[in-house]
Amino acid sequence: MRVINGMVRSGYAVSAAILVHTRSGLSSGNAPGFATLHEVNTKGDRPEILGGSVLGASTLEQMLVGLAPERGLTFIEDRMLASSSNALVWWRKPAPARMWFNTSEDDALGQSQGVAPQPGLVFAATGDGWSVWAVKGTERPGRETPMFQAPYYNVANTGAICVGNVTTPRGYGSEVASEYEAAFWGSRFTHSNVQIKRQLTRWRGGCSALWLSLLAGKHKAFPERALTPLKATLGDVIEQLAGRKPRRDV
Repeated sequence: MRVINGMVRSGYAVSAAILVHTRSGLSSGNAPGFATLHEVNTKGDRPEILGGSVLGASTLEQMLVGLAPERGLTFIEDRMLASSSNALVWWRKPAPARMWFNTSEDDALGQSQGVAPQPGLVFAATGDGWSVWAVKGTERPGRETPMFQAPYYNVANTGAICVGNVTTPRGYGSEVASEYEAAFWGSRFTHSNVQIKRQLTRWRGGCSALWLSLLAGKHKAFPERALTPLKATLGDVIEQLAGRKPRRDV
């Protein structure tokens, strides 16, 4: 007796087919497209796929929940901001974290390490990579919350994190958020990925001066005046991650 998707085939019959349409020459995993739902004529020796209609996202989601009902309802942590089958966006409230540096000889941070206060952060993990931005305040960010450059080495002005030799978690469930954070703090901050120093931080003396003062315990909380504003809100960033807006330097 053959098993398909964990279900015993006996007692079931083909009733419909879903066809996925993509643009010619593009990989099915990345190509924009649509799906159609078709009835199946089971009379005769071979099932015949009949004409169909475009399948809406809500109908497709209902069908997926019906096929995997155990995924229909899950607990959502308050730090989660957005999620899908291939993306996760979450918030880390302002809190200290241990940092490790391994910079060039002309950078005062050198091999510094220690615990320092951190700003509020928004992390994102998608099929295209791993990103982080800063936010002000201690409240959970909303759609209109202004975004700021994350003031870290290895982070570009798009928010993209240089992975280097760091092993990142797999999957996009809320349970991997802590694993991504551990990978971020456990990595070595080595060099600036932002060409203009003032764009990385507004702190006098730049990024190295900022983190040296924080590692030395000169501030109980992260000084938010050091953050460089971006021309984007959290809603803008989520729209870009979802592919509804072109990716750009925010």
